[in-house]
Amino acid sequence: MLTGKMAFEAQTPMASLLKRSQERFVPVSAVDNSIPREVSSIVSRCLEPAPKDRYQSVSDLLADLEAYQPSAKTVSTGLVRRSSSGIIIY
Repeated sequence: MLTGKMAFEAQTPMASLLKRSQERFVPVSAVDNSIPREVSSIVSRCLEPAPKDRYQSVSDLLADLEAYQPSAKTVSTGLVRRSSSGIIIY
């Protein structure tokens, strides 16, 4: 949770799922303006309602994360990749 808040907060898990299907999420940079737009765009793409609009693979997501931090050295250990910037991808 990048902002400390749930994207679709509701009283029950079912209500949260219903909100997810009926409402557009608020970009994380709108919740916390200290979050860079690039990071907000990556998070937004992860939250897209339509699967075709989301990342199609973890490799695609990792490529965008690494593009945001091009100087970060990435170390791969099995299924976990950790960059010097602290980004962990499972």
